[in-house]
Amino acid sequence: MVPLSSESQREDNKPVARVSADSELQTGGSVTLSCSVSPSFSGWKYEWSRNKQLFTHSSSELRVSEGGEYQCRAFRGDSPYFTELSPSFRLTQTVSSAASLSVDPHWPQMFPGEQLTLSCEVHRAEAGGSYAWRKSGQSLHHTQSHITIRNTAPTDSGSYSCRGVLDLTVTQWSRPLTVHVSDRVPRPLLSASVSWLSPGASVSLSCAVTAPSAGWSYHWYRAVPQTQGYRYELLPEASAGTTQDSFSVQGLTNTAAFVCRAARGTPRFYSGHSDPSFVWSADAEASESLSVSPDRAQHFTYDVITLSCGFNSTDTDWRVTSSS
Repeated sequence: MVPLSSESQREDNKPVARVSADSELQTGGSVTLSCSVSPSFSGWKYEWSRNKQLFTHSSSELRVSEGGEYQCRAFRGDSPYFTELSPSFRLTQTVSSAASLSVDPHWPQMFPGEQLTLSCEVHRAEAGGSYAWRKSGQSLHHTQSHITIRNTAPTDSGSYSCRGVLDLTVTQWSRPLTVHVSDRVPRPLLSASVSWLSPGASVSLSCAVTAPSAGWSYHWYRAVPQTQGYRYELLPEASAGTTQDSFSVQGLTNTAAFVCRAARGTPRFYSGHSDPSFVWSADAEASESLSVSPDRAQHFTYDVITLSCGFNSTDTDWRVTSSS
């Protein structure tokens, strides 16, 4: 090889050479480079260079087994007429090791507004360069080892993979990792163990998140009716939340409505509030008490129910009210 000398300034309408390859170079393999000249004429011979070192090779195709920056030029005639050197073609060589991709948090389903981080790791020998990323087969404009999505959205769903890039060497692509972001924030369902109870009794509340339950903690509120909607007051005995999806309210002495919501992750992500669940209780000072059978939160048209008023008199006054 001889050092490649600089070319004179390009002449107008001078033929242009260009290098193209049929594939990426794998370790232990080879790839064919092609030199094309535009406009095309017959009788061309060719010269090639790798990493700015020129060598003669008369064919327009060159089989190589090393990565590098390749260029070509064409010439013809007894007093050779040369095209200019083609633009550099970077042939990267893929090593046998593969990158490793992880995600934090590793939940099967994400929700709008949550934060996640994708991390790409490569073997120490390939460390120190940049990184290539793709999502569902499309390249991403990101060269760092981590991608942090601070407010996920449904458009962030897809199959992610990465690899390390060091000069003209790249690792194998990592195994793809699928991220799924729902199109809506979850809203839990709150249920009470009983809907009618005696004054001073206890009720058990259950909060169910319909989405996969990984990582959730639970927060419990009393729903106080307002002119429009409700005001939510944290239950003092569970102000920090619970890791269990159930909670017992002790010594309930009056009718109350409860709601719950779930939270997870760092920074904290909160679900929506559940619909209120009412627990009906008689006045502790009253001598009468009302019970319903069967005792369940919802009844349907044509169901048979029995209302009982615990008051020793045939003069019991009955009143029917409704709430929505």
